[in-house]
Amino acid sequence: MINFFRTRTSLRLKPHILASSRRCTLQQSRLYSFNHNSRFWNEPRSIFKDESLSNVCGHLSFCLLGASYVTQDILSLRCLAMGGISLSIVFQYFRTLPLWIPIRWNSLFLAINGFMVAFLVKERTEANRMAPWQRQLYETEFAHMGFTEVEFCRLLETSKKLKKAKGAMVCIEGVPQDKMYFVLSGEIEVKSKGDAAASEHLTRTIATITDNSFIGEMTYLTHLQENSAVPAAEVATASCVCSKETEVLEWNFSDLTTYLKLPANRGVANALQAKLSNDLRLKLKTLNRRQTEKNIRT
Repeated sequence: MINFFRTRTSLRLKPHILASSRRCTLQQSRLYSFNHNSRFWNEPRSIFKDESLSNVCGHLSFCLLGASYVTQDILSLRCLAMGGISLSIVFQYFRTLPLWIPIRWNSLFLAINGFMVAFLVKERTEANRMAPWQRQLYETEFAHMGFTEVEFCRLLETSKKLKKAKGAMVCIEGVPQDKMYFVLSGEIEVKSKGDAAASEHLTRTIATITDNSFIGEMTYLTHLQENSAVPAAEVATASCVCSKETEVLEWNFSDLTTYLKLPANRGVANALQAKLSNDLRLKLKTLNRRQTEKNIRT
């Protein structure tokens, strides 16, 4: 009889105990996370007619991801991708059963994109803080050749800024050359012995290089055409002598080539080759004009 009453009492108390434990568990879960069955997210809203907010987030996530596919700017692309992934996580969480596998993977992708966005913002911030001489050089010589500010700063990172004294030899005719220069200020004379020269001292000046011009770009372009992984240094076709104190940027062929072959620097490589080709075109045009004037005088 005693056991019978104990059983009856336990049966009467059990539903109340279970209900109480469920309420406690639900309250604890709400303290640590959102309720994925929330009516706010999952019930249709009047402004969206038959769509819930979670479904609207799903639609917007695909819209942002679609916009990222037609965006050329890499920073804008990654920001749009982050927005799309974030909205996708919201959509995947507020379901009857949250989709934990895509939520976890999308969280990882969101973190990766966040890191890359921070890196890109850092690069652009540093590019906006260029020194005055770098800013002037970029705007006058490199911006119209397809360089962005970030690409121009990357190119400068591989160079050394040097001062050459009057009479210093930048390159020597017939000697292997493994460096390219850009004249910032000063003057450099290009001299050649010529076919008829009987002595090393019988040289003639064939050109004068002033501000904002490259030296050794033809040799470097030839260096790039080599098929070997580490091309050998090319022989200089003329001697270059500083006729007065000159300030230059110096690039080592091997270091510059290795840097430009990186996938992230493909834009820098294309813009630099365009700049070098344009510089050669202007030099040849100047030489042809001088030769024509010389022929007219004679």
